[in-house]
Order: sequence, then C-alpha cells, then structure tokens
Amino acid sequence: MLKKSIFVLIVIFLLISIFANQTVYASELDTIISDADNFIGLGGNDMIDSTGLNSFSDTLYNSLLLIGMVIAVILGTIIGIKFMVSSVEDKAKLKEILIGYVIGCIVLVGAFSIWKIVVVIMS
Repeated sequence: MLKKSIFVLIVIFLLISIFANQTVYASELDTIISDADNFIGLGGNDMIDSTGLNSFSDTLYNSLLLIGMVIAVILGTIIGIKFMVSSVEDKAKLKEILIGYVIGCIVLVGAFSIWKIVVVIMS
C-alpha cells in the first residue's frame, strides 16, 4: 500500500512538472488580453509592472513549493520509519495518519497546480 501511494505521488509530481511549463495558446485568450490592455489603458499612467509581478510570483511559487515538498518528504520518511519499526496496533494508527498525509500531499500538489495554471493563463 505504501509503495503504491509513493508511486502515485511520484507520478503526480512528474505530471505536474511536465505540464507546469506548457504555454497556453488560444485566439480567445488573445482577445481577452487585448481587451484587458485597452481597459488598463483607459485608467491612465498607473500601469502594473507585469514583469516584476511575474518574477515575484515565480519566486514565491518556487520557494513555497520547495518548502512544501521538503516537509512532505520529511513527514513521509518519518511515517515510513515508524511503520517499519512499530507493532501491529501502532501500524493501524499509522495507516490512519498515512491517509491524512496522502490527502495533504494531494492538496499541496493541487493548490500549486491551480496557482501555476492561473499564472500561465494570466500572463
């Protein structure tokens, strides 16, 4: 069970890293962006520095993703070591903890995937 869940997490992480760098092209998106640029132009000279915002977003994204992944790996290692050396009763409790761990990893990957998709669409 643990090997399957680790394999699933690795596959999910690989898929996220593959699709996170893809660029979205669509004629509708170009129309929306040009309309948005025209709307911003109506507001005056207070333009948003998109390159600085994009750079900050990338830095924040990468930092938080790294921290989240490091914490997930450390917790997974601790749970795995406890699972190997624990008794049968303790293994049942650890399986319950493992469910929360897997759900937390899915939420982590999902949240960062949504963030990356929104940033790619908006830029």
